[in-house]
Amino acid sequence: MEKKVLFFAGTKFKVDYVFDGHKKSHEAILAQTFEEDFVFQVIAISGFDAGLIKGYIHKEFSDIHAVTYNYLYKEAEKMIYSKIIKLEITDFSYSEEI
Repeated sequence: MEKKVLFFAGTKFKVDYVFDGHKKSHEAILAQTFEEDFVFQVIAISGFDAGLIKGYIHKEFSDIHAVTYNYLYKEAEKMIYSKIIKLEITDFSYSEEI
């Protein structure tokens, strides 16, 4: 069985993506949310929109408040950032290998 890393609230990441034909970069943090069907809200931590909620990540697991890298990438592209070029976890402090 392949080991997976789970990322919890407090995980920070940087994403490079394309918006309206322009390459953009963004730094964000996964934060706890109480919205039904979602595990995290994504909050900007840099730039003009620092401190603003950028979007939400659906639950991957029914009993764990965490996500895997592949799921985070897929959800971030679907729900927040169109056309992701690169998504890099920049703070691994809030992760656990299973």
